[in-house]
Parts: sequence; C-alpha cells; structure tokens
Amino acid sequence: MHDPRLLSLALGFVACSFLALLLPSSPLSAQSKDQSQDRAAVCARASNEFGFRLFQQIREAKGNLFYSPYSVAVGLAMTRAGADGETAKQMDAVLAAKGLQLPALHAALAKALEPGKLTEGWRKKRKQVPVFTLDVANRIWLQQGLQIGDDFALAQKESYHAPIGRSDFQKTEAARKLINDWVAERTRNKIQDIMPAGLPTPDTLIALGNAIYFKAAWAKEFEGEATKEQAFHRQDGSTIDVPMMNSTKTYAYGESKSAQLLAIPYKGNECEMLLLLPKKGTPLDTLEKQLDAQTAKEWIAQMKPCGVKLTLPKFEMTSSFEISRALQKMGMVDAFDVSKAEFSKISRKEPIVIGPVLHKAFISIDEKGSEAAAATAVMLKLGFERRPENPLHFVADRPFVFAIRHRQTGALLFVGRVADPSKS
Repeated sequence: MHDPRLLSLALGFVACSFLALLLPSSPLSAQSKDQSQDRAAVCARASNEFGFRLFQQIREAKGNLFYSPYSVAVGLAMTRAGADGETAKQMDAVLAAKGLQLPALHAALAKALEPGKLTEGWRKKRKQVPVFTLDVANRIWLQQGLQIGDDFALAQKESYHAPIGRSDFQKTEAARKLINDWVAERTRNKIQDIMPAGLPTPDTLIALGNAIYFKAAWAKEFEGEATKEQAFHRQDGSTIDVPMMNSTKTYAYGESKSAQLLAIPYKGNECEMLLLLPKKGTPLDTLEKQLDAQTAKEWIAQMKPCGVKLTLPKFEMTSSFEISRALQKMGMVDAFDVSKAEFSKISRKEPIVIGPVLHKAFISIDEKGSEAAAATAVMLKLGFERRPENPLHFVADRPFVFAIRHRQTGALLFVGRVADPSKS
C-alpha cells in the first residue's frame, strides 16, 4: 500500500465548473423537453448557490477578482463521482447537491447551455451562426498503471464526456506541460500555466480537467467614438483616468437599498452581463456581504426595462486562486484529510486525498462584447432604437460586482469584481 496519494483535477474556462453523483440516470434523449429544462434549472440553482458561497470565501482577496462558479463546480462534481461515505455527504452539502443525481443534471444543463443560431448574410451567402461561443471540455489523466472503478469511469465518459488518458506524474515537468497545453488550447490561449512549477507532485494519481471558453457580442455595440477617458474612483480614495464606454439605451434596470442593477444583453438575448453597482456612500464590502443566490434571484426578478445612460469602463483581468482552504471552510473537510478521505469508487487499492485546488480565469470587456475563460485544477494527493428620454444614470465609476448569466437557466457562468479597471 502506498502513502495517500493526490487526485488532481484541472478545469479551464474563459469561464466555469459543477456537481455529480455516481450512477447516471437514463439518457437525456429519453427525457421530455420540460423535464430536461427542469433538470437544467435545478443544476443551475445548485451551481449558483455554491458559487455565491465560494464568493464569500474568496472575496477577501484585494483588487480585481474573477472566477467561474460553473467551472469549479463541474470539476468538483467529477471528483464527487468517486467519493463515498462522509466524504461524499460533505461534498454534496458544499455543492448544494443533497439528494441530487448530479451527472444527469449536468448533462441537462450542458444541453441547455448550447447556443441558439441566427441567420446572417444575403441570399447564397446566408448562413446560420451561433449567437455566442461557449466551449466546455473535460479531461482526465491517470497515472500509468492505475486502475480505476468502472462506475467512476462511466460517469466521466457519459455525463461529462471526459476522455481518459495516461501520464507519468513522477515526471513533474512533462505532466505539467501536458495539462497546461490542454487548458491553453481549450481556452484559446487565454489561460496559461494553470499548473505552476512544482505541480503536479510525483505522488499525484489522477488529474481531472475542465476548460470553458465564452465569447459573445453585445446585442447593441457601444459606439467607439463615445468612449472617453473618465475618472474611476478606487476604494482607497485615489482616482485614475480610464477608457469609459458610454451608451444611452433601454436596459433591464433595478435597485435595492444598497445597489443599482443593470443587465446588458448579448447578441441573441440568451446571455447577459449583470452589473451590481453600490450606491454612492455604500461601501463595496457592504454590497458583497449581501450576495447570495436567493438575494440575487430576488434582485433580478424586480428588474424592468428602463431608459438608462450607461457609463462602463473597458477592462481586462486575470485572477488565480488556490481554493482548497476555502472549500474546507465551507465544510468539505474529510476529502483533504489523509485519515478520513473516502474515494473508494475511484480505487480500492490506493488511498486517495484531494491536494491543491487551483482556479484561474480571464475576462476582457470592450465596445464589441466580452471574452472570458477560466480553469480549475484539483490535486488528489434589436434594429433601430429610439433614444430614451430622461434616462436614468448608471455610472460605473467606482468598484462594482458583475456576472455573466445564461438567461433561460439562470446559471451564472462567471462572477467578478472590478476594483481597478486599469490593472489586468
């Protein structure tokens, strides 16, 4: 018997991750459309609840922040498929997945996230194109010679469409290059070096990877000539001039006691960017403390179309996290404990624990739209529009929170904070 070994999970995204149970239920094709939509919505709610709880753990990080709740959740769900006993119960609780058959739910959500298509061009040059790009890929690497449980392998292949390959983790640099190259490829080179020097360690047995890439154009682009250098007021009281995009249109708009809310639709109106701007005099920390899945749902529900004069900074950022400590604070304790971890559905011959859990995400916002990517790694050691009259003002000239949301399911693909748009 070897010493407890590490199970590695790598997830990539120019956004997200999610949950799983061991045995997949009947194939999605056998379900009615309504049942499939219901499953997708249940999965999205669980993902959002997990994502906001994770946000409360990582928001203490200073400066800009960006991550993919969906990407992290999927990576952990792939790992959950191999858990048993108290380890499985704790993972279900953290992933908001008690009593849920997550592999089937994830399959339904993945289907619901497939973009619709629009017809572009004239006559013979007419063609159908997706309204946005969302590429999600999963991958598993096994240590050479390791045998894994059939049910665990089946869950990865059928529910997560994750090819299973081999690597020699005792050759750390070669294994690191293998994983990093895969993540970079799946995220259009937006996520580089998710696996830092020294990882994966030689005692790694498995690396599970999820990569997600998102790119979408605004339904109505910002006019480039309207972008101007304007002041952005940072949390420390200092001010910096940054390129600010400006537009006066009809947007979904709402308010709470502490914040203004606005949604910018992407082309096709299937996804949107939500902006949460603390009202003047309200610290960003006060707004962030209020954020959970139920509060966000209530705020979104009360938004209505309004004429708004929007001022929004252009920005680009990359964020990196090691989130194993955050997950333990959320209640996923045994999975990291050599004496308590139960991953017998992966292997009964090798004791397995989770080691480092890595996440890295990228986003870029400009006049044309958004491009986002994220990666997580876990080691198991409208046409013509009339200009609105008397518009409301939404001026994002101070730190704010944002999210990229799939409207039909409500799934939050990305969540972030802009503290300083001049820093990438």
